[in-house]
Amino acid sequence: MIGLSPGAVWTPCAGPVLASILAQVVRAGDPGRSALLVSLYALGAALPKGSGMRAR
Repeated sequence: MIGLSPGAVWTPCAGPVLASILAQVVRAGDPGRSALLVSLYALGAALPKGSGMRAR
């Protein structure tokens, strides 16, 4: 249940953003730009989750 609640909240917010990035990736035809776009999305998704894991 703990993993279900963030997924249920995350999907409606992040889904349209990811869909637009994937549409850009398909249209770009440039593997470097595609990798950059998807990497930046992944970084933006990971930063808020990793911020609670700071060393004390």
